[in-house]
Amino acid sequence: MRIFESSRAQGTRAADVSAGTFVDWRSRARTLDGLAMYNVILAGETLWTIDGQPQVVRAASVRS
Repeated sequence: MRIFESSRAQGTRAADVSAGTFVDWRSRARTLDGLAMYNVILAGETLWTIDGQPQVVRAASVRS
């Protein structure tokens, strides 16, 4: 599941969550067993060599 933040006052919907908000949500979570935060790196894609062939790989880092 992916959780977003929204603000009627600022007119934002489905905004990414800051690290500080994530830490706050994780410490107060009662209905979820745990939360993790992920961050897309290198515009979400990086170039790897797989079996000798260059391949575009989608990537993300995760913090728990």
